[in-house]
Amino acid sequence: MLLLAKLLMDAMYEPAFVPNVACGVDKSFPIWMYVAVLVGILVLYFIIDHLLIYRIRQMVSAESVMRK
Repeated sequence: MLLLAKLLMDAMYEPAFVPNVACGVDKSFPIWMYVAVLVGILVLYFIIDHLLIYRIRQMVSAESVMRK
């Protein structure tokens, strides 16, 4: 899992990582990367939202009061 995260970070930030900032390097991201990040955020949001709402609907009100 850590290796996959490292490879993903290298693929995303390697073009923008410039040790010498005095040289002229284009550090812009391609449009597909912005779209991929947005889609990833939306997918995670809907998965988490679905799991939380599913758990809340299964819980009866007495159980929720008891857990507090």
